[in-house]
Amino acid sequence: MSGLAGTRTGGCALRGATRQVRRRRAWAAAAALLFAAMAARPAGAQGTPASPSTPAPPGTEPPTRITGDTTGGRSGRVTGQSHGQGTGPAHGMMMDRTRRVFLLTEVLEIASGESALPITLDGTGWIGGDYHRVFLNVDAEQPTRGGREIDLRGDVNYGRLVSPFWSALVGVRVESRRGEVGPLRTRGLLHFGMEGLAPGWFTLEPSLYVSPTGQVSARIAGTTDFLLTQRLIVQPRAELHAVVQRVPEFLYAPGLTDAELGVRLRYEFRRDFAPYVGLSWFRRTGGSAGLARAAGESDRTAGLVAGVRVWR
Repeated sequence: MSGLAGTRTGGCALRGATRQVRRRRAWAAAAALLFAAMAARPAGAQGTPASPSTPAPPGTEPPTRITGDTTGGRSGRVTGQSHGQGTGPAHGMMMDRTRRVFLLTEVLEIASGESALPITLDGTGWIGGDYHRVFLNVDAEQPTRGGREIDLRGDVNYGRLVSPFWSALVGVRVESRRGEVGPLRTRGLLHFGMEGLAPGWFTLEPSLYVSPTGQVSARIAGTTDFLLTQRLIVQPRAELHAVVQRVPEFLYAPGLTDAELGVRLRYEFRRDFAPYVGLSWFRRTGGSAGLARAAGESDRTAGLVAGVRVWR
C-alpha cells in the first residue's frame, strides 16, 4: 500500500510540473507576440505623439506647375506647389497624364507717352500637365491713331520641368516689324530659354534666339509682385535685349539694343480680373538708337499706362 501511494504522489508531482512548464511557455509566447506588435507599430502611433514635421524650405517642395503665383505666373509656367501630393517618377507620370489649359493676358493696355497712343498686348497660354507643356506667347504693339509702326512677336515652345522652380524651353519665334517707312519685315528664330523663380520670388525669363542665317540675340525679363493688401498689388517689371549682329530692318545694332522698365498697380476684383494703372519707360541704346532716329522714329518713350489683366 505504501508503495502504491508513493507512485501516485510521484505521478501527481510530475503532472503539476508539466502544467507549469506549459504555462511558462504560453506566457513567453504571448509576451513575444506583444513585443513584436509594438515594434511593428508606426512612429507616432505609440503613447508618445510624433513630433510635427518641419515645413520644407522654398525650393524643396514637390512641383506641380512649370514656372509664379497661384495663376501659374506670367505664363502659368512657374512653379507653384501643391502640398500633400506625392513625388517620384511614378507619381510624376500619373500626374502628367492630366491635361489642362491655361490662358493669361498679362498686359492689355494703352499708353499715353506717344501721340499715336499705342495699344500693347502681352498674352500667353499653355496646354499640358505638370512636367510637359506646350506654350503659345504673343507680344504685339500697334498705334490706335496715326502711325504705321507695328511690332509683333509670337512664340511656340515646348517646356519641360527640370527642377522644382525652373523649366527649360525650346521652340520657335516669328518676329515681324513695320516702321514709319518701308514694308513689313518678318523673320524666324530658334528659341532656347529658361523660366522660373529666383531667390526673393522674382520671376525670371532668360532667352537666347538664333536665326537661320546665324543672327544671335538674347533677352531677359523679370517681374515680381508686392502685396499691399490681398487685392491691391504692385508689380515692377524690367526687360533687357541685346544682339550680336547688326539687323537694321529691326533697328538692331550690336550690343545692348533697348531697355524697358515699368511698374503697375492692379486691383483684383476677382483673382482672374484685375484692372491696373502704371508707368512705363522704354529706351533704345547705342547704335540701335541711331538706327531709330535715322528711320524717323523715336528712340525713347515714357508715360502712363492703363489696362487690364485677365486669366482663365
